Amino acid sequence: MAGIAYAVPAPSAPVPAALWVKTGMTWTGHDGTVWDLTDPNGGVCLLRDGVEGLHHPKFTQWVRKGPAVPGQVFTGAIAEERNVVLPLAVFEDASSKAWIEHDRRFWKSMHPRRQGTLTVSPGGTGAKRSIKLRYIPEDHAYDTDPATRRWAAYVALLVADQPFWTGTTVRAAWGAGGAQEFYETVGPQLVNIMTGHTMANAAVSNDGDEDAWPVWTVIGPSTAAHAGVGADVVEVPFVVAAGKAVVIDTDPRVRTALECDYTPATGNTPALFTNPVDRTADLTGAVNWARIPAGQTSPVNISITGGGAMLVELTPLYWRAW
Repeated sequence: MAGIAYAVPAPSAPVPAALWVKTGMTWTGHDGTVWDLTDPNGGVCLLRDGVEGLHHPKFTQWVRKGPAVPGQVFTGAIAEERNVVLPLAVFEDASSKAWIEHDRRFWKSMHPRRQGTLTVSPGGTGAKRSIKLRYIPEDHAYDTDPATRRWAAYVALLVADQPFWTGTTVRAAWGAGGAQEFYETVGPQLVNIMTGHTMANAAVSNDGDEDAWPVWTVIGPSTAAHAGVGADVVEVPFVVAAGKAVVIDTDPRVRTALECDYTPATGNTPALFTNPVDRTADLTGAVNWARIPAGQTSPVNISITGGGAMLVELTPLYWRAW
């Protein structure tokens, strides 16, 4: 039998480095300090193993059982608070004194009664998701003097009272009068009233995993306005004068209507809402707080009488960090 020559397989093409991008993670403390947890040269860095809290939150599910029904009947589920675990190394090579000052600054960024923000930038997506966290203090055992070796490994335990990750806020505006600018004239938060943004075809998209509660803003002048979804609307029956705005937060934990002094955006300066006055009690009729369903683009029911405008802001809620 004639032999068959063995052909060495050609090497596979190298994978472009751009396909493999690490996930970034940043901690912004309650004191405003910002710490890059994925920079190995930054003085505070995540250790390789043991990060928790990036996946699904825990859901408590309710079911009903009966002797005449096989199995069970699902009646509801709600997400519990989320626990987050960050194994960290805190290091500073300059001196023992420098390490102590550095370690002190980092731990001052965490507080059991005030929230900081953990932000995750999934590798290569360009997107960001964030979550508000409180620190759960616990004692720590030092095996050696950390000031001598100028580093220490810790495990930071934190809790998210609101367990969902938040994405980039969605904004849209519709006007009864001329165009107005609500945010900077250039940049990612640009919101202008455009010709195609008519109240008849108004719609809001929610890309999140959970229903989201919008914030509606009536910009004066307006003699009456309403905003919501379908028949579930909030009526603003009172006059909103020029230079004023009413901010209606439909979140069940807030549910307020605040009348503010309104200063339009100029250049790179965003619009200002100052001196809030609570007008929630002045909302008349049936106040039906409407949510925007998850994963949908929903037509919205909005109306404004006068030369003002309507602005909506919605922050998507996600189960996971990416």
